[in-house]
Amino acid sequence: MRSAYGVSVVRPERLHLAGHMLATVLRRACADPRRARRASRIRGAVAVDAGGMRTCLEFETGGVRVCAGACDHPRASIRAPLDVLLDVALGRRLVRHFLAGRLRARGGPLTLARLLGVLGPADERGGRL
Repeated sequence: MRSAYGVSVVRPERLHLAGHMLATVLRRACADPRRARRASRIRGAVAVDAGGMRTCLEFETGGVRVCAGACDHPRASIRAPLDVLLDVALGRRLVRHFLAGRLRARGGPLTLARLLGVLGPADERGGRL
């Protein structure tokens, strides 16, 4: 069964590794109805800079668009090396990376908290580990 909340990639031939990784993680997450519902509550753009590769996640009512490049007016931004972003997306060592200064997050705390609820592995009940 396909999730009602979709993930689309704008101009995939121009998207870099970090963008494709984020799109894949979001598709996996949105396959779970509970996490898709969480993603549907996010509005606006989130800027992600992973090792100099800028990606814009544009959250809308029906889904999220993944675009290469900077966002015009992001509600939140995340900056981290690619390996750190991968760890966070897989639900590992978030606090350690944040406290060490390798993961930087700015902007709306509600937007960031909702995005964190979508990323990473879920337990059997659909919540965060």
